[in-house]
Amino acid sequence: MSHLHTIMLTGYTGSLTQMNLKNITISQKIIAVCLLLTILPVTIVGFYAYDQTAVGIRNQLEDSLEDQVYIEKDYIGSTFSLAQDKVNSDLGVARSLFYSKGDPAIVDGQMVLGEEHIVNNDFEVVDGIKSMVGGTATIFQVQDGEAVRVSTNVINNEGERAVGTTVSQPVYDAVVNNGETFYGRAWVVNAWYLTAYEPIKDSSGEIIGILYVGVLEDPFIDAIRTHMSGIVVGETGYIYIMDSQGDLVLHPSIEGENVYDYDFAKEIIGMKEGTITYDWEGREKIASFTYYEPNDWIIVTSSYAEEFEGPLMAIRNSLV
Repeated sequence: MSHLHTIMLTGYTGSLTQMNLKNITISQKIIAVCLLLTILPVTIVGFYAYDQTAVGIRNQLEDSLEDQVYIEKDYIGSTFSLAQDKVNSDLGVARSLFYSKGDPAIVDGQMVLGEEHIVNNDFEVVDGIKSMVGGTATIFQVQDGEAVRVSTNVINNEGERAVGTTVSQPVYDAVVNNGETFYGRAWVVNAWYLTAYEPIKDSSGEIIGILYVGVLEDPFIDAIRTHMSGIVVGETGYIYIMDSQGDLVLHPSIEGENVYDYDFAKEIIGMKEGTITYDWEGREKIASFTYYEPNDWIIVTSSYAEEFEGPLMAIRNSLV
């Protein structure tokens, strides 16, 4: 009985369906077909527009971030270039004052200018240079394969003149071994400076010392920090700088920390220039970056992708 009942019920349902289909008018069928032909193309076009808009927004975002890092790189380069130009000019002032005291020579193990002016532990020249140009100045004497500060106004960590300390090996190689003038960034006693180092030669042409002038790098970094702090990318994006060890040189919130253990930082350091996408705290983030070689700085501009996707969300909502 049960099987027969099932057969009868199935037959009844099928007949009912056929009757319902037969009851649909021609106009209703035309409307249904028209709706189908309208919805399908609109949906397809909508998804295509959504996809193309997503690609366009992503490309625009990457281009914007890339443009920003190059603008900042140019700004940093200009800042340090102007500072270095001043240092190079200061060297000319220092040279004039130094040689105005007489021709340099080594007498009894000490550097002298003319016949009487002993340079060692005399600070007239270096302090005179500072009063004229405002930066630091040093006179080195070449001794036993080193260049030793015999007169300086560079101050050490104890608050004293750094007399007796030596010049760094890269500077010694450039100035003493190769006879060149060294221009650029250098570690001076206890800080980074923008510098110029020039060989001091005696009457025979032998290099007997080095004349140095320089300015602290920190004030220029402060200016760059102030400039960058006013830049917002998207809603919450920002610019930061890290070095090749992952130390954050400039950052709006965690400056001084090291981020090398993070995968995104390793990727940025490895590439040094380009654009990457990575997950940060469950949100997609995009970063563009470039390398400023003189300071071993990687300049990074980053922002969350969603902060630029307003038009994309509008299309999606309209499509739904």
